[in-house]
Amino acid sequence: MRRMVPGKQSKRSEKPVPTRAEPFGEGGMFRVFMDRSPLLACIKDRDAVIRYANSAWAQRLGKPLHELLGRSEYELFSHEQVERFLRSDTRVFDSGETIELTEQGRIIDGEQNWWHVIKFPIDDENGERLLGMLALDVTDRVRVQTALAASEAHVKAVLDTAVDAIITIDTAGVVRSFNLAAARMFGYTAEEVVGNNVNMLMPEPYKSEHDSYVRNYLATGVMKIIGIGREVSARRKDRSEFPIDLAVSEVVGGGEHEFTGVIKDLTEKKRTQAELQEREAEARYHREQLTHLTRISTLGEMAAGIAHEINQPLTAISTYAQACQRLLVNADTDIALLTDTLDKIARQAQRGGDIIRRVRDMASHTHTQTHRSTGEINAIVWECVEMSAYEARVKGIEIALHLQENLPVIPIDAVQIQQVVLNLLRNSMDALQNQPGERRVDIRTDLDDEALCVSVADNGPGVNEAAAQHLFEHFFTTKRSGMGIGLSMSKSIIDAHGGGLRYEPGTQGAAFKFTLPLRKADD
Repeated sequence: MRRMVPGKQSKRSEKPVPTRAEPFGEGGMFRVFMDRSPLLACIKDRDAVIRYANSAWAQRLGKPLHELLGRSEYELFSHEQVERFLRSDTRVFDSGETIELTEQGRIIDGEQNWWHVIKFPIDDENGERLLGMLALDVTDRVRVQTALAASEAHVKAVLDTAVDAIITIDTAGVVRSFNLAAARMFGYTAEEVVGNNVNMLMPEPYKSEHDSYVRNYLATGVMKIIGIGREVSARRKDRSEFPIDLAVSEVVGGGEHEFTGVIKDLTEKKRTQAELQEREAEARYHREQLTHLTRISTLGEMAAGIAHEINQPLTAISTYAQACQRLLVNADTDIALLTDTLDKIARQAQRGGDIIRRVRDMASHTHTQTHRSTGEINAIVWECVEMSAYEARVKGIEIALHLQENLPVIPIDAVQIQQVVLNLLRNSMDALQNQPGERRVDIRTDLDDEALCVSVADNGPGVNEAAAQHLFEHFFTTKRSGMGIGLSMSKSIIDAHGGGLRYEPGTQGAAFKFTLPLRKADD
C-alpha cells in the first residue's frame, strides 16, 4: 500500500475541484454529459420555445442543434401534437410538480413513436420558470406490450369460448386464470377465484392433499396426476359436489412451472349412464320374462310328447309291479329275479322323475334364477333329443347325433342353452312335417377356433332368400301358427353368452349354427 506523507498532497488531488456547476456552454461538463446521453433532453419556456436541447434530441429531429435553439415547437411538430404536449406542460408550470407519462409523438420523418417522458420544473437565475424534459423511446416496448396484450386477449377469448372449464395454477396452487366455462361450472366469477388456492374448488380428501401432490411432483418428478386424465369430485360455490374428468398438463417457461387443468362435468353423463342402466335392466327383465313365456309355450306344444314320455315309465312300473305280485304268490320264487324286477321299478321311477325334473326346470327358470355354472353341451343336447323323441317318432323323423367326445366344460346357463337347442330342433321338425320321403335332422357338436359349436340341420325345404334376411327379427315367422319370437329369443340368449347364432343355407334344407366361447365374455 502506498504511504501518504503528512503535509504533502497526492498527485490525484492536485487538480482543482469545481465549486459550482458548469454553465451550459459548449465546453462545459454538463454539455458533454447530456450529448453522450441516449435520452432526448430539452428545456423550453411557456411559449414552447426551445431554450436547450441535447445532441440526441437534434439527431432525432434530423436538424443541426443550432437550428433548433430559439425555435417554437409549433415549427417542429403539428399544431395538434403541440397542443397535446402543452396540456401536460401546463401542469408542470402551474403546479411545479414532476410528472411521468407515456405519450405518442410523430417525428418529422413521419414515424409515430411512443415515448416515456419525465417533465419537471426549472427556475433560472432570473426567476423564470422553465420546463425540463427527458424522453426515452419506448416504441419497441409498447409494441411488444401491445402484441402481448393482443395475444393475451386472443388467448382469453379462445379460453372463454371453450366448452370445457380451463384453470391454470402456479406451483403454490394459486389460480392464475379461470375461464367462463369454469365460472359457469363452479358458480364462481373469475375475480372470486383468481389469486386464491385452487383447493377451494375441491371437497375432501382432495382439498387437503392437493398441494402435497404438486410439491411431491416438483421434488421427485414422479407423475401421479399430471398427464393422466382421471375421474374425481369437485365442489361448486353452493358446496354441492359433482363428478368431473380432470386432465392436467404442465407448462414450463422462463424457469417457472404452471399447470393447466381441463375439466369436463360428468354429471349429465353419469345421469345418462344411470338411466341407460335402468332401462337396460328393465329391458333385460322383460326379455327374460318373454323368454320364460316362450319356454312355457314350447312345453305346451310338446305336452303330448311329454305325457307319452311320462306314461312309458308309469306303464313299465305297473307291469313290473304286477310281475312282483305274481312272484310273491309263488312259494318257489327266485329271490334274485324278484330283486331284479324291483330294481327295474326303481329305474323306471327315476326315469319318470327325470322327465318331470326337466319339464319343471324349463317351466320355472326365470330371470331371478338365471345363473351360469359349468355345463356339458353334449348332455344338454341329449336331454333335448329325449324330450322330442316321441314327437319325432310320430312325425317319422330321424334325429341323428354327431357329438364330439371330450368337449370342454364351459360356464353357461344350461336351461337357456337347452331352450335354444330345443327351439332349433323343433323348428327343423316343423319344417319336415310335410316333407315327402326321408325326414332327417342332424345335430352336431365340435370344437372350432376356441369355441364350442352346435349345429342343427335338416333336409327340409329350407328358407327362401327374402325370409332369410329377417329370421332373427322379433315377431317374424314363416309358420302359420308361430309367434315369431323363438329365433330372436335364441339369438339374444347366445349373444348374452358372448357367442353367435347364424343361419347357414345349404343345397338342401336349412342349418342353424351357434357358438359359445370357452371363456366368459368378461374374462
